[in-house]
Amino acid sequence: VTELNSKDNDVVAVADAVRALAKDKKVTPAEALTAVAKNMRVGLSGARKPRAESADKYRHPQDPQKTWKGFGKRPLWLVEELNQGRKLEEFRIK
Repeated sequence: VTELNSKDNDVVAVADAVRALAKDKKVTPAEALTAVAKNMRVGLSGARKPRAESADKYRHPQDPQKTWKGFGKRPLWLVEELNQGRKLEEFRIK
């Protein structure tokens, strides 16, 4: 696996090209880089915002420590229960 850093010659060349594009189009380098990334279908994002805390929505019937908030990948205990024919609604916390 090759790691790139800001001093790599190829990285410097690409940065120079983005700066030149920005200057030519009279936009900021960040706007030019965003346009390039969008064209490449690559997302540029800084630090992710922390997700707001939410209440548990589903609970394991025999082990109340096992819960799921309802987003993201389903926990294995829930997948196993659903594969055995149970319905998601059976686990909803009321």
